[in-house]
Amino acid sequence: MSLDRDVEELNAALHVLLLRLNLARLDLWSDKLVGISFLDLHALSFAEEKPDHTLAEMREFLQVPQSTLTSIIDRLEKRELLMRTIHPTDKRSYRIALTERGLDVQREHHRVERMLMRKILDALPDPDDRAAFLKLFRKIARKV
Repeated sequence: MSLDRDVEELNAALHVLLLRLNLARLDLWSDKLVGISFLDLHALSFAEEKPDHTLAEMREFLQVPQSTLTSIIDRLEKRELLMRTIHPTDKRSYRIALTERGLDVQREHHRVERMLMRKILDALPDPDDRAAFLKLFRKIARKV
């Protein structure tokens, strides 16, 4: 099989998987995620996992322009999911903190993620297939 054919098959399979999981519409999985985009969720996850980091570090992590990051932060602040505060060690920078409401959305986000991952892994009931899939997927993630 040629690489071009492999690329086409992977593309088709990924499209089917994404459509079946409705990943573009997380609100179908949970009412708490209505109106929250993937970038919003990544920003909330960054704030949860790295609470002492600056907005500049978040922008680098999300790989978005400053104007996009500002829009994301403004939108999430307006929804009372996070708040901007002056960074304690660098007064020229801001730090982002999740609000209680933001923490609640993150808990729901994690619940939905686990549910989606279980759905994917349930397609591989054989433990050896599952282990091989996970090994290959981690390898892909490290190299992409």
